[in-house]
Amino acid sequence: SFSFYPGKNLGAYGDSGGMVSNNEEIAIKARKIANHGQLTKHNHIIEGRNSRLDAIQASVLNVKLPYLPEWIKKRNSIANQYIRGIKNTKFKLPVLETNFHHAFHLFVIRCESRDSLIKYLNENGIGSSIHYPKALPFLTCYKYLNYNSSDFPISFKYQNQILSIPMFPELESTEIRKVINVLNEF
Repeated sequence: SFSFYPGKNLGAYGDSGGMVSNNEEIAIKARKIANHGQLTKHNHIIEGRNSRLDAIQASVLNVKLPYLPEWIKKRNSIANQYIRGIKNTKFKLPVLETNFHHAFHLFVIRCESRDSLIKYLNENGIGSSIHYPKALPFLTCYKYLNYNSSDFPISFKYQNQILSIPMFPELESTEIRKVINVLNEF
């Protein structure tokens, strides 16, 4: 499944997403769920939702799609500059595997003193964000499963350390250097 949320690497003008499958059974079930539980009009076989991609969003994605490889290339270049340039041992940076190609929708670092770091970055004119403040097992919707911190100790610990720093293809070299310098001075 793909999210085409406006802020994603390939984002539509509004909320949207898509799914692909080479398994016909899964594809049919996904179509039913996304189309009010029906494959043909007024024949609701299962409970579903309205999750169709409208023509406007598809048109926006169609125009943007040819640019995606270049945007990802730029994101990887920025990520590599961050990884080479950030030397402050207070941060844990993403590890790049040699057999994979990352898309870097976000560049997420870990820092034990995240709140102080957020304040410091803000004072230096650098935006940051906590995109996922709670690990999945600790979301309210899974409360009925009665998970506690010892069930997922790493997730529990990291949810309080992760922070996204600026990552978008239009970042200028001076901005990248500023982020690196400010992080190294923290």
